[in-house]
Amino acid sequence: MRRGPRGTLLSGGRLRWLLQEEEEADACATRLALALPCFAPEHCLCGDYLYTHWDPDLVSATLARLSAENARLDLHSAAFPVTLAGGVSTERVMQVEMEPWFGVPYTCEPVPAALVQSWHIGDPKMFHQKGEAAAAAAAAAALHLPPRNPFQPSDFALRGGVSGRSSGTARQPTCVKKTATVEVWHKLDDAFDTPRACVMVATGPQERGGLASASEPAEILLLAALLQDALREDTYLAEMFGLECHVAARGRRLVIRVYGFSHKLPALLERALREVATHQVDPARLALQQEVLARRFCNSDLQPMRHAAHLRRLALQEGIFPSKEVAAAMATCTAEGAQVHLDRLLRRGRTVALVHGNVSSQEAEVIGDMVSSVLSRSSKLDGSHVD
Repeated sequence: MRRGPRGTLLSGGRLRWLLQEEEEADACATRLALALPCFAPEHCLCGDYLYTHWDPDLVSATLARLSAENARLDLHSAAFPVTLAGGVSTERVMQVEMEPWFGVPYTCEPVPAALVQSWHIGDPKMFHQKGEAAAAAAAAAALHLPPRNPFQPSDFALRGGVSGRSSGTARQPTCVKKTATVEVWHKLDDAFDTPRACVMVATGPQERGGLASASEPAEILLLAALLQDALREDTYLAEMFGLECHVAARGRRLVIRVYGFSHKLPALLERALREVATHQVDPARLALQQEVLARRFCNSDLQPMRHAAHLRRLALQEGIFPSKEVAAAMATCTAEGAQVHLDRLLRRGRTVALVHGNVSSQEAEVIGDMVSSVLSRSSKLDGSHVD
């Protein structure tokens, strides 16, 4: 087996090519249209997956061009101190231009020479403002090659055997674990003949009824975004081998969805659960997610279909708040408040999980034990606090 980054790319691409899932016609046409300028017609189907030629000289020449002098920083934010009406900025004067298609203001300026030099030598002394030296030192220490990918699968055996499409009605999920705080259900796939699985874990309080105020959905949305952000390095490695992990907010609950090849799926699920159980809210990452979500809320009102769907839920569903109220509440959230909300969510919550796909009942029980162990080990989830 090939090792190192090259071997990982070869193995991951071949795996995705051999076991790729059915694709919608419009998505397939779009992907092929993008591939045609890059590959010969006979290679446009597999060109994004299969790597057959290794050219060390080309790799070296490409890496040589990845220098600090060739860098370009694209910063998307509305928080820059720039006055668009021709006034003087509070920090410095920048020429504001207007993007012609969408009418978005932007600025363009050279990267500061001190910053470029710090990329060369990793010297935190190049930063003079308070706090920047520590940030530069941390950034220099964080630059490293990725670890060996722990999500490369090797077991593709079908737990359900030969396809059971002719066996009649599919079996209902069965409960394989039930405690005061954790409930795990399992459904073995006997229809699709694929070594994939999906695990969905919902954790949170059991109160029924609508949310009390706009601050509740604001905080749970922020927590989901923060957890997804904290898992970004793990999800990057997992996606190379067809595994996905998403954290979302559903009412008062956090929902973790892990999907992909079943062999290494429990490893990614455990990593996600440990992050939920031990996460400490970072004020800097919180501020970033607040801006990202505020922009998303603003843009959602500009899309007719999404805006109409939101208005429909607002009219028919209890406990739904206007997006502007949620966005306003989100802007006032603090790191301390978000941490308290997460701790309370785990402490007072109940966890329900569904394991579906190429997973046997014995493997589902192991996953259930892992879910219970990881969340209980955080000393935040215990039966004495179940509502």
